[in-house]
Amino acid sequence: MKHHFKYFTLLLAASMIPTGIAYAAYPNTSMTPHQSSVEQARDAAQWATLRDNKIEWGELQDLVREYNPTVSSLWLDFRESQSRGKYNIDYEDVLDQIQQSYDASMNAANNNEILEAYANLQYETSTTAQGVDTSAQATDEQAAELSIRQTEKTVTEQIRKSLISIYTTDLQRQMDQLTADHAASLYEMQKRKLSVGQATQLDVLTAQETMQSAQAKLTSDQTLADKTKQLVLVNLGWKYNDNPEICAIPMVTEEMLSTMDLTKDTQTALANNFAILINERKIAVSSTDTQIGSLSTTVENEKESVRSDMIARFNSVKSAKNSLDQAKLSLSNAQAALDKVKRSYATGAASQRDLETAEYNANVAKLTADIADYSLVTEYYDYLAGRDGIATADAS
Repeated sequence: MKHHFKYFTLLLAASMIPTGIAYAAYPNTSMTPHQSSVEQARDAAQWATLRDNKIEWGELQDLVREYNPTVSSLWLDFRESQSRGKYNIDYEDVLDQIQQSYDASMNAANNNEILEAYANLQYETSTTAQGVDTSAQATDEQAAELSIRQTEKTVTEQIRKSLISIYTTDLQRQMDQLTADHAASLYEMQKRKLSVGQATQLDVLTAQETMQSAQAKLTSDQTLADKTKQLVLVNLGWKYNDNPEICAIPMVTEEMLSTMDLTKDTQTALANNFAILINERKIAVSSTDTQIGSLSTTVENEKESVRSDMIARFNSVKSAKNSLDQAKLSLSNAQAALDKVKRSYATGAASQRDLETAEYNANVAKLTADIADYSLVTEYYDYLAGRDGIATADAS
């Protein structure tokens, strides 16, 4: 059995040890974003970049660290805990604090048998080797910092996806606008045909329903776009109704795809994975064979999960690339068909309706290819995120 109690720390009930978050005082400014945690020292130029009215792709994690309400609060609490000396407490101090908390609980119980029994139970649990292990694991400084960085990275990647969604939703809105316009045109055509006996009332009603459905989809698109943008702004420290400049998304190139190496990237993912690193820290501060054995098994299971998740992410990139290639082929075919109809229309062999339909098909094919391009971007950066520490490590 390992005995390295020197750096064991104590996690007591919140009611027994005062806690608090010291929010850093920072001058009010009209600049955006409107929140600041001042997590680490930055020079004036770095702060100016973060505080301009732009959302840059490369600064997302810094924005999350400093201005995301959840993440910045976690860093503030972490620094406050450091300043209070709540990490890496000497083992003897751990026992002293357990005893002091027990004595205070017994005095507060004032001969109440139920409260005394509860205090005794807490005392017995806390003073067992496993209880000290649990306290050491829960308040280990490195594990606490890793947990915050895991949250920070996860939030950053969620925001990356939301930024991509802003662009794809706009493309979908454009496509649905084309569909709505095309449906409206077909509706008008069916009404004209009905007036000359070339269509039925059912044809008109069907065309009208199609048009109304397309128009409703447009409204839904706009609602989703507004909501997505508002969530991004709030999560990066702006107000929901602010209007910062949103960066362009770095698109994925063939060269970027060629650098993907599943074997190498999986090894990097295993070395970077936050869940695994946290449990390895728990092993390092544990003393009981039971705790060490259980956590070691968990880590091995997590490693298998990470390997499987990286394969899934890799395959998702390949699938997205195949879908993009297919969309580009469909676009090429639609453009060729449009060119053919244009030539026929010029000679009177195709109607205005034929030309409008071919133009509609080509425009839809172009937007479909653009959306597929952004889908590849989503899967590629999701793959990189897994490599960089947040591949799924569910050991269940």
